[in-house]
Amino acid sequence: MVKIDDFRNFNLYKRSIDLTKITYSAVNTSNNKLSLSEAVLIRKRAVTVARKIASGISQANILILFKQLNEAKREIYQLKKVVDELTNRGKLQTKSLMNFESCLLEIIKLLNAYFNFVATKATKHKNSKGDRIDE
Repeated sequence: MVKIDDFRNFNLYKRSIDLTKITYSAVNTSNNKLSLSEAVLIRKRAVTVARKIASGISQANILILFKQLNEAKREIYQLKKVVDELTNRGKLQTKSLMNFESCLLEIIKLLNAYFNFVATKATKHKNSKGDRIDE
């Protein structure tokens, strides 16, 4: 597997930080319509996405890497659910979430591409060691 020296240079991580910034901005511009617990929940989910992605990218063990990235993906879907619910209730402005959906979609695409990249590298590495891979 390819060693990543600095996860901060990775596009997947950069986009997760963008998602966190968009989320924080949306919460800050909500004009106090959100309760403290709702604001904390949204912020926590956004930060957890970035944290899980950073942990996964910097992980050497493939099983832990997949676990961390799958948890990040699950957290993305939970964040989207909460944001959609609060938007429907009028607590978040859709104007402040303009880039939110596109950022989520891009992160999911990058996650899927990274899963494929790691799985391909692991298969090639396993095959180069002489292990038999059934076709």
